Parts: sequence; structure tokens; C-alpha cells
Amino acid sequence: MKLENLMPIGAFKVRGGVNYAVNRRDEALAKGLVTASTGNHGLSITYASQLIGARVVIVMPHGVPDVKVQALKELGAEVVLHGEIYEQAREYAEKLAAEEGMLYVHGVNEPLLYAGVATMHLENLEDLPDVDAIINPIGGGSGASGAVIVAKSINPSMKVIGVQAEGACSFYLS
Repeated sequence: MKLENLMPIGAFKVRGGVNYAVNRRDEALAKGLVTASTGNHGLSITYASQLIGARVVIVMPHGVPDVKVQALKELGAEVVLHGEIYEQAREYAEKLAAEEGMLYVHGVNEPLLYAGVATMHLENLEDLPDVDAIINPIGGGSGASGAVIVAKSINPSMKVIGVQAEGACSFYLS
């Protein structure tokens, strides 16, 4: 078990955000960052933007928990509420990026996020080289994708098992 809740934002996603911001630093400083999120991804990008000193806008759908909105604001994000579901917020974030010339960070389809998150699994395998399986929750997929990248690079026969909560089982159902 890896206690990623001990990371600065309380979640493993901070690894991806920091990797993204560091690798795109010059562009992020010049343009600012914008992304859509319902929580932890937004915290990750906000935390990372503060490390490098970049402006950050997080677009969230209406109805997200107030505690997430407040946490983002306390970290320094500009929070925009738009749409009723994540996909509407994501589309608006892309539109905002185009209109304002900001750097858009896709919450799922971004290789730099995967590479950062994958460091979590690399650390595990450095500490426990005889592991034959990694069990990883699936939300947006960055943690599971990072697990697959690391596991298959180190030991192609290693199993990666993705799990979801019964009440949030979109990957399972798909």
C-alpha cells in the first residue's frame, strides 16, 4: 500500500501536475494553465502552477463539493463553474484556452501526467522488486496507465489490475 494521501494535495495526482508544469514551464508562465476537473486533478495543476508561478484557471461543473472549490481557491486557482457535468466543463475549458491563449491541460489524455504519476509505481517496484501484480484504482485512468507503463517496462509478465467503487463503475460498465 502506498499512502499517496500524504502528498501535498492529499492525492497521487500531484505527481502528474508537477511533471507537466516543470516540463511546460516556459509556456505555462507565458500563457497560464487551464483545465477542467471535479477535484484532485485541479488541485494537482493548481499546486504545480503555484510551484512555478503560473496563472491557473480550473473549470468545474456546478454541483462539485464546496470543499473542493474552496481548496482550489486557497491554493490560488481561479475557479470557473460551468455546465452540469464534467464533459461540459471540459469543453468550456478548451474554449477558454483558445479564447485567452492559455495552455490547456487535458485531465486524462496527457502523456506528461502519466509520466509523473508513473513515478509512484516506479518507487513501489524499486522498494519491492518481486511484486507480481499492481492493484490500482481507476478514475480518469492516469494512475492505472502509469502502472501499466512502469510494470510492463520492468516485467512484461506483471499483472496490473484496475478497480473501481461499485457506485462509480463507468470503466467496468464500458
